[in-house]
Amino acid sequence: MGRGRDLLTAGLLALLAGCARERPGLEPRHVLLLTVGHLRADRCSFLLHERPTTWLPSDELMRSEHRAFSFDDLAAEGVVFAHCYAPSPVLEVSLAALLAGRPPLETGVLRAGEPLPGELVTLAEAFRAGGFQTAAFVAGDPPLEPSFGAGFARFETHASDAQALAAMARHLGRDPGSGARHFTWVHLAGLAPPWSATEALPEILGERDFGLDGDAGPVDGSTASLRALNDGAVAAKTADREALRALYDRRLARLSAEAWLGLHAAFDFHTGAAEASETWARTVFVLAGLNGIELLDRGAVGTEGLLSEAVLHVPLVLRHPDSLTGERILAEIVGLEDVAPTLLDWLGLPPLPGARGRSLLALTDSYVQRPFPPRPAFAQLPDRAVFSARDARFRLVWNPTGARPAGRPAAAGPLAAVELFDLAADPRGVRDASASHPEAVARLSAEIRAWRESLGARPAARPPATR
Repeated sequence: MGRGRDLLTAGLLALLAGCARERPGLEPRHVLLLTVGHLRADRCSFLLHERPTTWLPSDELMRSEHRAFSFDDLAAEGVVFAHCYAPSPVLEVSLAALLAGRPPLETGVLRAGEPLPGELVTLAEAFRAGGFQTAAFVAGDPPLEPSFGAGFARFETHASDAQALAAMARHLGRDPGSGARHFTWVHLAGLAPPWSATEALPEILGERDFGLDGDAGPVDGSTASLRALNDGAVAAKTADREALRALYDRRLARLSAEAWLGLHAAFDFHTGAAEASETWARTVFVLAGLNGIELLDRGAVGTEGLLSEAVLHVPLVLRHPDSLTGERILAEIVGLEDVAPTLLDWLGLPPLPGARGRSLLALTDSYVQRPFPPRPAFAQLPDRAVFSARDARFRLVWNPTGARPAGRPAAAGPLAAVELFDLAADPRGVRDASASHPEAVARLSAEIRAWRESLGARPAARPPATR
């Protein structure tokens, strides 16, 4: 048995031997983690986007019985982190950081398609060591690298988000009465382009207007039109940006409805499939975006070679009404690396060995006071040469070599050695304010250097865990 697993076991025994503090309300016993690729925070209606992209109808009875499963309803019942940031524009890199509680330079996953190193102890392995039954239902084309299934007794890949959600519903929809605790992960990939104005929408969305009338014009969300924009072959206009945003919003509404249908099938005891049980009442639900996407915010479409608010600002929602106390919307800067430490703390399990993330319960809990030192959210591109730091006001993009990042679209323009965006005055982050705020450039550059120097080497290799 490797050193990481020894530490997990020792920590669990120590925790069980001690007197763990009791949380208020009904004790949570299960975790349902829902991750979504290319999910921009500012396009979610629970974060005040004007279109109802994540809203679905519910009534007072449904809400009182906790059977309202739209993202907006779940956010209203939980805590929303309004300033959560991904550590990379690359989905798999951010996902590795979330599962290991470590930044990319320590996970070793810097590009799409790279495996999760076997020596890392993951969130699923920690839950499994704590006696939880673990299962994952993952959608994506191409599918995630198989190493992301570490720690899952059941790891299924599916061709579509709807299929992954249906498999999750079948898995969780009936309480077997065994008293087992569950950690379940569902990954949805349906927001990646291309997009279409004519794809079918679930009936639950009704006649929702996205301002497209079935035609998005020459910038139609197709692969060819997006490539032409990024190559600079087509000059983007304001109407093009609005059309792309409408296409994205339409796809997000579809994904939100599919998630509603999956949760409804699993947990709504008014249906014929789901049983009336305490499973949902005892489930911590987490919604986490893994990366965003630029929609001509600065002339380009996509994520590659970009470190911007549109690409890195993602939603994070924690929901368990009985045990989650404190404020509903929090403005502190947090990151995806904080998810694993939070869940293990919440469910009474020892922390991941070497984790850099922080437990967000220090922010959400009102019944116990714990320190939560502020720090910037750091991000990096795969080439290890370009970094970003985001604090409460500014985002610094630091490119000390002055090189053009691989894959950066021509339409995004060159990348200077230093770019600073004053997000209080320029929320989209399109105007370089480095000349006006040299003190912020110096401070955040020093923060990035100190952060890089503080990172340890990846953990020593250990024998493969017994699955």
